[in-house]
Amino acid sequence: MISIIIPAYNEEAVISKTISSVLDAIKQEPGEIIVVCNGCVDRTFDVASSFGDPVQVLNLEAGSKTAALNAGDSVAKFFPRFYLDADILVSPNAIKDIAAVLRSGVVHAAAPKMNCILDQSEWIVRAFYKTWLSRPYHKSGHVGSGFVAISEEGRRRFEKFPPIIADDEFLRRQFMLHERAVVENTWFTIRAPKDVASLIKVKTRSRLGTIQLNCLFPELAIKASISRDKISAVDFLNPQFWAYAWIVLNARLRSTAQWKAKKTSDWERDETSRNL
Repeated sequence: MISIIIPAYNEEAVISKTISSVLDAIKQEPGEIIVVCNGCVDRTFDVASSFGDPVQVLNLEAGSKTAALNAGDSVAKFFPRFYLDADILVSPNAIKDIAAVLRSGVVHAAAPKMNCILDQSEWIVRAFYKTWLSRPYHKSGHVGSGFVAISEEGRRRFEKFPPIIADDEFLRRQFMLHERAVVENTWFTIRAPKDVASLIKVKTRSRLGTIQLNCLFPELAIKASISRDKISAVDFLNPQFWAYAWIVLNARLRSTAQWKAKKTSDWERDETSRNL
């Protein structure tokens, strides 16, 4: 048996497809699904509750992803423990294959490969994701960004999720590179933002979360090491790389300015991708 925790904040448009996808996956690996609505003002709770067993739905008044993760952990009964975003789809074999890898004891954090739906995105957004997914960051022990699972031993690495932005990066940094794995022939799917402005918001918040994490938990930085994102001469000849670099630079400048202004509570979420 496994436990799957899905924090959800105003995900009425996508939560049904996400839960259906996960239900298909646990046909091969039985378990419980815990959806934790937090601060929702739409019908997310009603939609998730309509599925019934094995879907359990909690409802928190305050909108906090880390509080939702902790609430889910407090009632979850099984390991491996899966943490999923509410706007993804998973391959039918992902849960079973990743659970098997974690039970082997070789690694303690695992995830499937990420796929991005780009058919409704602007050219610069498509160029960014195609380049981003090809960088060493995604080819060398990257787990998180929407889907991560950990072993029982791995969960002992920390007590609770702290109230931070980068919960996924906090989780990843609990494990050295050799303790993490992207499992072959498994995948999960996200939909990319439609426009450049939305993408910059997403990447700014991601970068802001990293800055916050480095300040609050500097001792975890040593475990953050992955293959460096080295730039080669070939990159400069690729127009898609320039689009990628421009987005990264914008996000870094905006996040640095926001951090200096202490605007860590600002929630910049892409609303253009809330459909699957």
